[in-house]
Amino acid sequence: MSFEVTTAFRKEYSDSFLIAYQQMESKLRSAVRIETQNSEEKFWDFIGRTTAIKNRPRGSKTQHISTPHTRRRCTLNSYTWSDTTSSLDVIQMMKDPNSDYLKVGVAALMRGMDEEILAAAGGTAYTKKEGDTAMTMTNDCYKINSDGTVAAPGVAFTDTTQTGLTIEKMAKIGELMDEQSVPDSERYIICNPYQKWLLLQDTKVGSVDYNNVKALWQGEVNTFMNFTFIFLPTERFTYNATDTAAIECYAWQRDSMLLSMGKDVTTKVDNLPDENYDVQAFAEAFYGSVRLRGEGVIPINLLPTA
Repeated sequence: MSFEVTTAFRKEYSDSFLIAYQQMESKLRSAVRIETQNSEEKFWDFIGRTTAIKNRPRGSKTQHISTPHTRRRCTLNSYTWSDTTSSLDVIQMMKDPNSDYLKVGVAALMRGMDEEILAAAGGTAYTKKEGDTAMTMTNDCYKINSDGTVAAPGVAFTDTTQTGLTIEKMAKIGELMDEQSVPDSERYIICNPYQKWLLLQDTKVGSVDYNNVKALWQGEVNTFMNFTFIFLPTERFTYNATDTAAIECYAWQRDSMLLSMGKDVTTKVDNLPDENYDVQAFAEAFYGSVRLRGEGVIPINLLPTA
């Protein structure tokens, strides 16, 4: 037997690329209001709530009501992605990666939409005539502390015992939205995967007496208590500045959050004459997000994992 036969062994490689596991589409785009924007900044104007006069005196002079007006400003941000390959690279790899490069580039822009929306949900919105007055999340929204207690607008999150998402917290969120006349339809809870598996251990979620979706049987939670769940990787969420062991998740009604599109995702594949005619895969988008209605957005501090 030859002891040098291993020299003749061959190595074989796939003739295409496999894309590593990653989020390829925006999960939040369908859960927010979408409008177009053709300028760097755009304002959305709101007419507020008034009270009617009861039993006006006979013959009295007409009393006029001052109807309140508010507005929110949205600013666009540009997102770009590009990578290049040389024809020499393609020869040496014996396969062309450009189409797959473009796929992961578009995926990065799609994830950017989710990051933009989450940042706006917990960030500072800008109001007043010129859009130069800051409205923080603390002052704009009701909040659920990690222990399930409520922090009213103007009251910051507190450092409490961290717990995950529970039915009791969801009930409180629903109550807060109902009290502020937030529409029943298209309510969402956006949180990390740990909350899903935590809820699946609750017999009430899996019971058909509580939930027609039979989520426990399917191994997933879809809708519960009139909320649709969207689960994103934990890395998408920010740890709270005060309750540092908890991540900031959110409940919102669709029209309370805005994704404003200046330019949707577009792609190009071109040769670059000034770079030895390397092939460039390019993708870009121009979008922004803002919390439109604070009463319809409820931040929730949650324990991110067991």
